[in-house]
Amino acid sequence: MNVLVNGIGNIGTTLLALLAKYREQLNIDTIYALKNNAMPWHDEDLAYLEQIGIVVCTRNANDDYESLDAIIDRVGYIFDCTNNGGGLKNKEWYLSLPHLVGASAQGSEKHFGISFMSGANNDVLIGQKFAHIVSCNTHSLASLLTTFTGSNLENHLSSDFVVVRRSEDIGNHQRLVAANVVARHLDDQLGTHHSIDLRDLFETRGLHVEVTSSDVTTPSQLMHAVRFNISFKHRQTAEQLMALIAANPYVSTTTKFDSNVIFERGRRIGFQGRIYSHALIVSNNLLIREDSIKGWAFIPQEGNTLLSTLHAFLLQTNRSEHEEVMEYSGAFLQLYRLEGWYLERTCHYMERVGLDYIKSKILEDEEGRKALYAALLAELKVREGLSMLFITHDLNIVRRIADRVCVMQGGEIVEQGPTAEIFA
Repeated sequence: MNVLVNGIGNIGTTLLALLAKYREQLNIDTIYALKNNAMPWHDEDLAYLEQIGIVVCTRNANDDYESLDAIIDRVGYIFDCTNNGGGLKNKEWYLSLPHLVGASAQGSEKHFGISFMSGANNDVLIGQKFAHIVSCNTHSLASLLTTFTGSNLENHLSSDFVVVRRSEDIGNHQRLVAANVVARHLDDQLGTHHSIDLRDLFETRGLHVEVTSSDVTTPSQLMHAVRFNISFKHRQTAEQLMALIAANPYVSTTTKFDSNVIFERGRRIGFQGRIYSHALIVSNNLLIREDSIKGWAFIPQEGNTLLSTLHAFLLQTNRSEHEEVMEYSGAFLQLYRLEGWYLERTCHYMERVGLDYIKSKILEDEEGRKALYAALLAELKVREGLSMLFITHDLNIVRRIADRVCVMQGGEIVEQGPTAEIFA
């Protein structure tokens, strides 16, 4: 499949680097990047993209790049990384493309498609043509709720969030503020748009969330943060809450109080200088009671939304490679769960054991990888009390995790029964 990234700014450039790096795993043929207004001062940035295998195109036939008109009919998926309503305006154009399988747009482009966050509502996006990737702040708030109250919010009573926002990305200066600016509450019950977006995200699964939010913009250019206050229906101990944090692959922890330090570490060791966790919980600064938890979390801008963007692509295109990507990701997660130190972040674990070790376990040892993935699925069944409908051609995994098996041929069930009988 050929894909197009529309918008080569802060988000688009990092997304293009991710697509280039994982092109084979994602089964992508050609990656096009649309620069809507190519200026001479963009030449260095565009040259870098060409060096990593991206085909740059523009709308202007006089530019020294591929013409958009010449390639658009070959594009099967579009990642819209424009802002300020650009995605919503572009949707009419996308609807007219006869060969387009799907498209996604970021954060501010609400109503572009069904709201989506990886780990929150995966099932609702399968086969959907248009996806709205919720904002980085919504990622953080939603992941905090699912971490502490369950994937179905079964232990959630109520929550209040105060988002402390940076005013501008470190690479820009247009929206900088000189002092703190409090945001207007858009809803007299919910507060700012963060709670509204959170409600809409969980409503895609038929879940109601009792939540309020406020926010304040600061002169910082580094990271957002959120002060959370989450109340439970049923009591939980401090040990149980810390175990819930450790068990969620989408969140990480830090003992640092300074966003400068966290931002710098992400810049040094993260791919493309990014942190991809949904939230970074300050684990040594929590206020825990039996019926609530309060604390702070830092929010990695764009990194968490990029993770969901790639996941949305896999779900929307409904490719068989989705199963393979989930196997690799799940195997690594289980390896980290088994070998990571208590409260050790994934980046620290990778730094400690080394990439060569991880490659040997995940990429080179197929049987070991499948065993790790099967173990993760089995533990999730027990821990969450889940019933899983697992569709696969991998009989080894079926034998390990399934209680009952249905064999299909031509879209019809031709055999079914307990696993032991089917494999006898």
